[in-house]
Amino acid sequence: MRDPYAHILLDDDKEILIRLRPDCFPNTVNSFVFLCRNGVYRDHSIERIVPGYVIDASYTAFHNSLAKYLIANESGSPLSETAPLPVPGTICMGGYDGFIAGGEFFFPLSSSEKIIGNYPAFGEVEKGMDIILLWEKAELCPVVSPYGADVVINAPVDPIVITDIVIEPNGHVFSEPVRMKDVPLPVSWK
Repeated sequence: MRDPYAHILLDDDKEILIRLRPDCFPNTVNSFVFLCRNGVYRDHSIERIVPGYVIDASYTAFHNSLAKYLIANESGSPLSETAPLPVPGTICMGGYDGFIAGGEFFFPLSSSEKIIGNYPAFGEVEKGMDIILLWEKAELCPVVSPYGADVVINAPVDPIVITDIVIEPNGHVFSEPVRMKDVPLPVSWK
């Protein structure tokens, strides 16, 4: 069976193609697919760029109640031993206090020790890495951080808009994600 794919469609008619890795991070991929199929990523602007570090699709759970949940971090599971490292050329799921966000994905721009081993690289960029590298050079402006003045967040001046993410399942069946219960949600999701 072929791996499933995610087609990240952009408002400039470009596309980023991601090979998903449910063999390594099944619940993380289930969560991503669940949110794709429920339109959470539709018409969403990239919220945060840190040149040399990450391009973060969201730190606000996409301002969508469907995305406001956490899942267990699969980075240390036995399945993850064959997973790609979270380095440039992958897509990773963000997280908070050891838990992983339900859908806040990011693209690493470096091989950072802060990322490796802490966040699952649940997919590999097969087409469009050149687009991601162009985003890193976007003109940025600071936005008010929900975490206070100590945390600087910069967003693109000209919005970078994901119009939709379409899943190509290739025979894979995806279930609803297993969510963590009774864990505090991040401040930025309030």
